[in-house]
Amino acid sequence: MTEEQVASLFDRTRVASEIPTSVESTGFGLYLSRLILEAHAGTISCKSQLGKGTTFTVELPLPNS
Repeated sequence: MTEEQVASLFDRTRVASEIPTSVESTGFGLYLSRLILEAHAGTISCKSQLGKGTTFTVELPLPNS
C-alpha cells in the first residue's frame, strides 16, 4: 500500500475503493476495529512496504491482577 492509503486506513470516511467488484464490502471493517480496540484501551496500526507486504499490529493492555 502507498503511504497515502496507510494514512487513511482507519478513517470513518474511507471506503475500500480498490477491492474487486466480486467482493462485497462496506470498507468500514478497519474503522470499526479501531473503535472497538480504542474502547478497550487498545490500538491498531499498520506498516506497509509497497510490493513487499503489509503488517497490522493490535495492542491491548493486560488486565490488572
